Amino acid sequence: MSLPLTNLIDTRIPSPSVPARTCGTFRCSNGSGGNGYQNISEFAWFLNNRNQSPVDTSNPLTYSVVPTYNTMFLHGASISGLNNRTWSRAAQNFMADYAAIMWDGFCEGYYVLNTDTVWANQAAIDIHAYTLCMAYLGFYKPTQGEQMLRNAAERRFLCFPYCPSRKEPFDYTVANSPMVTYFTPLYTSGPCGIQNLDNPQQIEEDSLMRKMLANPQPCLDVMIRLYSHYRMKNGQMNIQGTTLQRYLEAKALDFENALTHLKRHIQGYDNPMYMLPPNVEMGGIRN
Repeated sequence: MSLPLTNLIDTRIPSPSVPARTCGTFRCSNGSGGNGYQNISEFAWFLNNRNQSPVDTSNPLTYSVVPTYNTMFLHGASISGLNNRTWSRAAQNFMADYAAIMWDGFCEGYYVLNTDTVWANQAAIDIHAYTLCMAYLGFYKPTQGEQMLRNAAERRFLCFPYCPSRKEPFDYTVANSPMVTYFTPLYTSGPCGIQNLDNPQQIEEDSLMRKMLANPQPCLDVMIRLYSHYRMKNGQMNIQGTTLQRYLEAKALDFENALTHLKRHIQGYDNPMYMLPPNVEMGGIRN
């Protein structure tokens, strides 16, 4: 069956409604900034979907997972400083987005293989609280993989509605490169909500939640946020009978001490006015 010619030449045709991720990567449904025009990565998407394959060179997974020089041979050395490293800003933010939607084998591979502790965290949103928590733990140095775990948990379970964000192509030199979300890091306190924590069964089955509870140290600031909402009985949070509830209750004293440390350094941290009421619409990654 031949495709309608108008679908190929009219760039003002709205993008179809698609899942946030398909077959191992993203396809942005409104990356044009709401101006009614499609990005080149969305133009004739039904013919231009090779980046859905995890082995295709336009898929960011081929840049971001394995810490070897093979990516330079695969993609070329001209962009090696921008994308061809697992610790690059683009790779860190892509993997945070990717793992926040679903923790799969690629996330586990990144987590296990990327063990360097010398690279800065370029995908954290609440960077101030993260830095203070690492100092509180005796200047704990998380691995790259642990940083990705923490960043993914922050994007999945927390929401900072007044923190600016933007979407950019992962690789500007590839026409159909997926869009990646970049947040402006927070250096002061501000409203923080929670999300994806209203269904105990889903929480219990959430692979990212299980991974975070198995290694909570690099995620301490995220766990403190969850503890704060649980302690204040946030109506958006329903974790009754879950492993998360049992963990927060068992470690309540430890969280209180860490929370005191953050409140001492960040004015207004954990202020009830910053716990968003249920009627506040929050952006973020939803189920």
